[in-house]
Amino acid sequence: MTTYLLFCTADISPNTITKLLEQPGTNCFVLAKDPSQASFDHWRTNPPIHAFQNGFIGWDAARIQRYLEGELPESALNPKTNITKEQFAMLDKKSERQRQW
Repeated sequence: MTTYLLFCTADISPNTITKLLEQPGTNCFVLAKDPSQASFDHWRTNPPIHAFQNGFIGWDAARIQRYLEGELPESALNPKTNITKEQFAMLDKKSERQRQW
């Protein structure tokens, strides 16, 4: 199963991220916490999510794409993570207000 990096580009509460990851059949995400992050969860990030220092606040989709194309550490591409660089998920400032889960 392919996993997708999940970026929070605004101050998203750990509770909101946890609720997303707890949805049946939807957790195919690995939470990206900081651009300098050298390793990622294997397979997927399991809830609950605890407070973390978020290094992606203020980024837009274009900036994330540049990160994936040129700055993503090679360790992220370890077969155990099964992370794809072609697609990603993003929670922005609208996500907490509009969440459907």
